[in-house]
Amino acid sequence: MRKYLLLFIFFLIGTLGYSQNDAELKRLAKEFFAYNRYEDALTTLQGSRSLVRNDEEGKFLIALCYYHLNRLDESVEILNNLVANERTLYPECWFYLGKIYHARHQFTEAGRFFKVYLKNISPNDPNRRMVVDIIRRCANGQQYQFKPAEAFVENLGNQVNTKHDEFGPVLSPNYEDRLYFSSAREGSMGGKRNAQGQPDE
Repeated sequence: MRKYLLLFIFFLIGTLGYSQNDAELKRLAKEFFAYNRYEDALTTLQGSRSLVRNDEEGKFLIALCYYHLNRLDESVEILNNLVANERTLYPECWFYLGKIYHARHQFTEAGRFFKVYLKNISPNDPNRRMVVDIIRRCANGQQYQFKPAEAFVENLGNQVNTKHDEFGPVLSPNYEDRLYFSSAREGSMGGKRNAQGQPDE
């Protein structure tokens, strides 16, 4: 009996040490997240087999790493597993699935995931209004993706483009061959302005 008791104690100590190690790895990974070091966070989390296979938070963090590293197929696989029984501790799984499908222009699926996310967060959640807006954009995407394009984008070359910021293009209402845009290139006549629109250094 004493022999079995000692074995049980050694097993318990080993298990507690392993859990503390996993907790430390998750803490370190979250620090990497804070500095957008997703590759380092992923390597840290993958240092524990139990985080990869059994720990729901660990799997969720790994899925987020894949998302931010643009390894979307791997992210989708983990997120789908986490929401398979629709009782995940992390409703953000549906949010990120929605974002991935939205980025892939699969607007119907994206809208479905965002709606499930809304059902799983509180009515006063600060993300609620933003997600409702995204769902509206999904509906717009469904309408517009099958319409013929009314314009196309083409680089106008180095006679127009420079290494500096150029933005806000507007077609001339009077001339078909003119385009007006803002530029921060050298020699620009712009600059800081006050509330009245006057130059203000």
